[in-house]
Amino acid sequence: MKYCIPILFPCYDVIVSITLLLKLMLIIMTPAKRLNDVSYTEISSYLPDGGSTQPMFLKQAFELVKAIRKLGVTDLAKVMSVSPKIAELNYERFIDWELDHNQQNSVPAVLLYAGDVYQKLSPKEYSEKQRQHLQSSVRIVSGLYGLLRAYDLMQPYRLEMSTNLTASKYAGLQDYWKQDITKEVKKLAEESGLLVNLLSNEYEQAVDFEQIKTPKLKVIFKQMHKGRLKTIGLLAKKARGMFVDFVVKNSLTDQEDLKGFNTEGYKLQEEGKGYLVFALK
Repeated sequence: MKYCIPILFPCYDVIVSITLLLKLMLIIMTPAKRLNDVSYTEISSYLPDGGSTQPMFLKQAFELVKAIRKLGVTDLAKVMSVSPKIAELNYERFIDWELDHNQQNSVPAVLLYAGDVYQKLSPKEYSEKQRQHLQSSVRIVSGLYGLLRAYDLMQPYRLEMSTNLTASKYAGLQDYWKQDITKEVKKLAEESGLLVNLLSNEYEQAVDFEQIKTPKLKVIFKQMHKGRLKTIGLLAKKARGMFVDFVVKNSLTDQEDLKGFNTEGYKLQEEGKGYLVFALK
């Protein structure tokens, strides 16, 4: 976009991000267990113009990493409720984890997560405007990082929010993170005017929603099963990803526009004060 200020200054070019001019809703979503095997170099062309960003709670994350390192593989398998093989892989990740997040050891979150939610996002197809929208309006609630923006650098890990680190002074991750996450989400929600909740029950426990007075909208996805509508975990995860993708691709900023979500056959089934239910029949 070109601006000219007669006499005083010559014409100059300025790139204006439309997302900075709009009041975007805040969307909070879950992370994923599965990760892509990619390097920063491989995905660098899919980043917004500003590049990657730094997570805001790295020091708090490092405290968790240090506590997990003290557990060892056997205890980690117990607290994570995983097989020894998975525990060993993730223990090695925590040993390798570095406080300094850079292009050599990290990858932006939205391009590293590979779970069901993220398979339905298409960050490699987004325009610059859509990447800016995603970065500005979406926050990922994480067991290790607390809260991440889409293009925040992240190192490989697996740590679910329901994990209880009983061998350390940190009992439950929900309690460990609740104050920091709630404070930041509250601030961002107040700035945006609407908080859209796509969290699972597990990750909702890390947010004190009673402290957040901004209008909140819980989005629920149901599927037909044996003649009745119910939430099927795998399909609900995919639907959350499709919903975020729908918002980003269409640059939605208004609550009313969310009702038009229709990806892969979903339709608005029910709405009420503070919630929307979409169904796939």
